[in-house]
Amino acid sequence: MTILQRYLLRDVLAASSVVFLLFAFVLFYGNATRHDEYFLKALFLSTETFFLLSGLLVPYVLAYALPLGLLAGTLLSFGRLSADKEIVALQANGLSLSRIASPVFFLALLATGLCLGVNLHWAPQARAAFEERKERLFFDNLDAFLSAEKQLEFAAATEDGEATGLGAGVARYVLSVGSGKNGVWNNLRVWFVSEEGDTLGVLFAESGEVRFEESTNRLWLNLRNADYQRFGGEAQSKRSGETGFVAFRGHEPIALQLKGGVRSGSLKHKTISQLIELRNELIGTGGDSLSVDLRIQKSCSMAFAPLSLAFLAVPLAIRVGRRETMFNAGLALSLALVYFFLLTIVPEWLESYPQARPDLLVWVPNVLFQGIGLVLFRAAEHQ
Repeated sequence: MTILQRYLLRDVLAASSVVFLLFAFVLFYGNATRHDEYFLKALFLSTETFFLLSGLLVPYVLAYALPLGLLAGTLLSFGRLSADKEIVALQANGLSLSRIASPVFFLALLATGLCLGVNLHWAPQARAAFEERKERLFFDNLDAFLSAEKQLEFAAATEDGEATGLGAGVARYVLSVGSGKNGVWNNLRVWFVSEEGDTLGVLFAESGEVRFEESTNRLWLNLRNADYQRFGGEAQSKRSGETGFVAFRGHEPIALQLKGGVRSGSLKHKTISQLIELRNELIGTGGDSLSVDLRIQKSCSMAFAPLSLAFLAVPLAIRVGRRETMFNAGLALSLALVYFFLLTIVPEWLESYPQARPDLLVWVPNVLFQGIGLVLFRAAEHQ
């Protein structure tokens, strides 16, 4: 690597690092505010959990901030070189544009390799661990959340109502409490709600204790002087008008079976090897694998964002030739918004139209940006 290439490498790397840190902070703050309640509780209850939750957001931030940082850094560095006519001077000395831009492509290849590891392995694992840790924080400190919120909602396991004897078809439980002390809550209420939003029943209790059993994923209610009012649901009430009333005196604790939560796993929580295994299972059983294919292709395509954006940024910065920081930052943000809109939003819109092959359309942004970059590259070399 020549002295000139080392100089350009340091220049682009310095500019990219500053912009990367800026975008990383913005993205981290945006994600943290989405889960601000859990972060605040973790900060007061366990600083270790707070820092762990913060660290688990880093892979998600890297996946977006790294391409943005390299794009903006390239526009800033080469925009200044073009505005000062240094690119023209270098070309006049016999250096080709591809050789001048080689440090940028070197950084882009490194960033692409890192993004492949992040998108296909590290980020899904971190996202799953974040949700599991957040869920554990919630249930380990259930009384603290009840004290702060006074009303919490839980997803019910399928057909749980039949097991508890409190009515079938329950989709979620809404737990409400009044004042409390030492884990004993007054005026405790539990609404049993259907998938359609109908109230199937309400459990009243003068006081009670609430605890979560992780091994069985059950919410246990130890109630005193409890009554249960059963409703038929809107459709059933119109047909029969039946309601029921049950009084609980000296009864055993009531168990509410909760849904499996994040342990059941979504596609966003699966690594590339897990996705491929799931895809093979679906194909073997004759199932629809489009959503899995879309997730695999999107993760792979997004990893090439640094290379595609950098390939366009070099000739675009030379063509525009602006050294203003705000202009180049705004241009970088605009290009990134277009890129990620085509990569994430459009394929999701078309997921219900499998004939449109949304799993292949996720590669359109890379082909489009690299194609435009190639045209501008050739134009810049011959101007």
